[in-house]
Amino acid sequence: HVHDSLPGETDTDYQQDVIIHASWEGFFDRESGVMFYLVTVAEECLNLGNMASVGNSSFVTNTTSTYVTWEAPHPGTYYSTVVAFNRALEPSQPICSDGVTIDNSPPMLREVLVDNVRLKPGLVRDGEGNVWMVDRNGYRQPAPLCRNVSREVEDIELWPLLQLPNGTVHPGNETDCQLYQELSTRTYMTEENLLSLRWNGEDQESDIYDYEVGMSSTESPDLPDILQFTSTNAHPHFTTYHPNLGQGKQFYLVIKAINRAQMFTTKVLGPYIVDVTPPAFAGQIDVTLEEHDGEQMLVGRWECDAFYETDGDDALLLFEFAVGHSPESSELLPFTPLPANSALCNVTFPPSCLSVPVASLDWQLHGTHTYYMSVRAENTAGLSVVASS
Repeated sequence: HVHDSLPGETDTDYQQDVIIHASWEGFFDRESGVMFYLVTVAEECLNLGNMASVGNSSFVTNTTSTYVTWEAPHPGTYYSTVVAFNRALEPSQPICSDGVTIDNSPPMLREVLVDNVRLKPGLVRDGEGNVWMVDRNGYRQPAPLCRNVSREVEDIELWPLLQLPNGTVHPGNETDCQLYQELSTRTYMTEENLLSLRWNGEDQESDIYDYEVGMSSTESPDLPDILQFTSTNAHPHFTTYHPNLGQGKQFYLVIKAINRAQMFTTKVLGPYIVDVTPPAFAGQIDVTLEEHDGEQMLVGRWECDAFYETDGDDALLLFEFAVGHSPESSELLPFTPLPANSALCNVTFPPSCLSVPVASLDWQLHGTHTYYMSVRAENTAGLSVVASS
């Protein structure tokens, strides 16, 4: 047998070091004994005819020892071939090791998706100057016109590309850059005590040996203190229930990919903030029927701070309104984003007023009917509250 290791040590299949060891045993000759060994280390198994004419990236020697050591010129897979000669200079059959792969490049980690998370859509720029819009679910698409309002990130591949139903990459939309800011560093989780995520990892040289996932109170990649590094048994996904992930908890995700040569890559993502509390409303919505430029308008008004976040953590993101015959109903007009320009209302954010032409609702106001206007406010975590007049 020929082993890719020193005598008595476990056979090595993958390593970072360029120093290659080979050892062997089991060659014998009952008549005259073994006189010496012809040994080669090359990027393929060899036969006796070509062992003496190996190239510059290979090694050949005659030895009476049962092991050799050689420094390989570059990473790759190398095989040790041994031929024993007896005292009559008769050769044995060539015996080849199963090979050792030298890999000094770490694995890759990309396209991390965490379940039950929401982001405030925003813009990022990769190291090559490409600009991307990241949506509420963490997917990115090209936004080349928004270079001036994006922030640069190191690992753009951690955000998965948005794909069309046919599997091709989304080409991007004509993004209105004024609607978006730099992508916030905060990400919100909308479920307590549960963490579930998946990702893609790759190592072309020596394959993935394992992944480890941890949770930390800081950005440090070394010693996660909320959840210690936990093996996924080489699966590119991880789910855990953790009692310390309650409302308002902030943490960082730490993902480590390890290849078979024990090289590793560590990525830190976050911060993530657990938010399971919807916004609140205090006050009332007053609805009036007014006239503007000869047109009947239904107008709703409320205090600018009537909608608010109960934990004070982040601004409200989305406002919609609806009209119906009962509180919180929408049979006359389904929930629709508030218009950017609204007659009889000053444009503010957060909004405190909206007006809609009666004619656009496809119904007439009659004194014997009651109509309700409802406003829905949603926070970054996707949680919402509905208030009705």
